[in-house]
Amino acid sequence: MVLRDVRTGAEFTIGELAARRPVLLETMAIWCTNCRGQQHQVVDAHGLAEFDSISLDVDPNERADDLAEYADREGFDWRFAVADTDLVRMLRDRFGTAVLNPPSMPKILFRTDGSVELIGLGEQLSALDLAAVVSG
Repeated sequence: MVLRDVRTGAEFTIGELAARRPVLLETMAIWCTNCRGQQHQVVDAHGLAEFDSISLDVDPNERADDLAEYADREGFDWRFAVADTDLVRMLRDRFGTAVLNPPSMPKILFRTDGSVELIGLGEQLSALDLAAVVSG
């Protein structure tokens, strides 16, 4: 599935990114303070491990322009995209409805070997923990 970075307009796929290095996908919403806290841990984790990040807005009421402004304001420098209904359905079918609940800080790790795992549901992981998970 092709995603579009809300700041650059560049199209990308998770598969393309995960072929090179692990990808941490976080489902989120702009209003979610838990998400923001976890994303600040991701900033620090990028200094400790090699991986790509994607923040995926799953709130159907939020707009791409607002998401881009949020990412810029917070200083997050990775890809941000808005999930469409097909992607929301796919995530729900694969991981359950909790993955669409931003305050539970869902994080999905796509490894270079093709494996995919839901990690740290319901908990904020520290930068060290994130680095260990994406490196392991």
